[in-house]
Amino acid sequence: MTEYVCVLKEFLPKGAEVLELQYPEKRPAILLADLDGDQLMELVGVYKEHGEIYFVILKNYHNVWYQVAHTKGKGYNITDLLAAPIVDSKINTLLIGWQIAGIWSELEMLQWTPKGFQHVTPNKKIYSKLEVEDMNPGPDKEGKCEIALWTHDTGNAYQVDVLRWETNEFIEATDVYPYYFEKVADYYRTLLQEMDSPVYWYYLADAQIKAGLVEQAITTLHKALSSSTPYPSKEKLLEMKRHLQAEHNTVVDVKRGDVTGDAAIDTVYLTADKTPDTPFLQNITLVIRNGRTNQYEKIHLKENAGYNPTIFLGDFTGKKAEDILIVINTGGSGGIINAYVFSFMNGKFHQIFDSALFNEKYKYDVAYKNYWKADVTSFHQKKKYSLDLHYKGEQYLAEIYEDGILKEPIKGWVAPLSGVYPVDFERDGIYELHTFQNIAGKYSADRLGYMENVLKWNGKEFASDRQSVAIFGEDIHSV
Repeated sequence: MTEYVCVLKEFLPKGAEVLELQYPEKRPAILLADLDGDQLMELVGVYKEHGEIYFVILKNYHNVWYQVAHTKGKGYNITDLLAAPIVDSKINTLLIGWQIAGIWSELEMLQWTPKGFQHVTPNKKIYSKLEVEDMNPGPDKEGKCEIALWTHDTGNAYQVDVLRWETNEFIEATDVYPYYFEKVADYYRTLLQEMDSPVYWYYLADAQIKAGLVEQAITTLHKALSSSTPYPSKEKLLEMKRHLQAEHNTVVDVKRGDVTGDAAIDTVYLTADKTPDTPFLQNITLVIRNGRTNQYEKIHLKENAGYNPTIFLGDFTGKKAEDILIVINTGGSGGIINAYVFSFMNGKFHQIFDSALFNEKYKYDVAYKNYWKADVTSFHQKKKYSLDLHYKGEQYLAEIYEDGILKEPIKGWVAPLSGVYPVDFERDGIYELHTFQNIAGKYSADRLGYMENVLKWNGKEFASDRQSVAIFGEDIHSV
């Protein structure tokens, strides 16, 4: 930088002092950047003369420097001097932070135009710390940078605004909130390790909300509300909590266990949208918080509406980590459920059981036979079960039989899954899935028994280890 300081001084009045930047390290307040898009570097320098501060922009033409801009600055010192594509993705904007008080700076921006450098800052932007970054990079993006302005509140707490330049003004860059505010949340987590402050809990919750970390934010708000001096107020925190729960899913079940196999305890949630005045839930979603990395993963279920969703954690696959069983009541008269099992394999979660796929694969035929019997045929297992219908009672049988002969053909059916239960039949620490399906006769409520399958994981899928039919007993009337 010494060479460019010497170049700059050639254009400064006698006795002028080149200012110094203090952050991120102490250095002269000069900048080399292409500010007009011609692929050549301009030299920007900031200096003080007779108590006033100025900045000058120099351009090099055939190894000769000449002045293209010279303007009086604001405040009494400089805190930031940088260039980034803020207004135009192809031309850098010059950003200067003028120090106007101990921890306050005012942002000034200059943009090259066909008429020369123009001031483009629309109104006063006062801040304490500044960060500039392309927070949404990618081949199909504009390539402009966003600005994060950190405004001091109290202690080491800051209000953070993330802005993007659009049509001659700054707007809130809400689309990059999840990315940037996760970093802000990390900042407050670090502070809280050093000092338990209600101010930091509030700002952590605010950052988590903006980052989309809803479950974390609710937990943080509970912590903030438990303080004897909640900040900024108990009413404000309660309002944040109500607003958050109204706009985001509510946690309807939670279990803890090692589901990733790294010996750290993970937290598994089911979240859902509640329906007013009814227990019916929509948008039921599986959320896993990794206990080692503290990262969250959301898994959207194929059938994600119903009643009383539950989580069971247990080892179904024999890999010495817990798998996740989810069961959701559909609310139909047949007691049908939706059930899923998820397992962490090869670094990510895989769905290894789906009740809908089971229902499609396991097909049956139910046919009434002469002499008070019904045959149930299991096509998948290639088995047939004969049910004695005498227990149904004389009135029931008289409606469909005459002297033991069917009055007309009657077909029943095996309904979709109505129960999936984890059972460790072999007491080896590995669970099987014990499934139940209603065997229906003339109508859904006319139950002839239950089709049961014990499903075991074979390394690729859950396969039926054994199948049986459970029938209802006949009441014994004492004489």
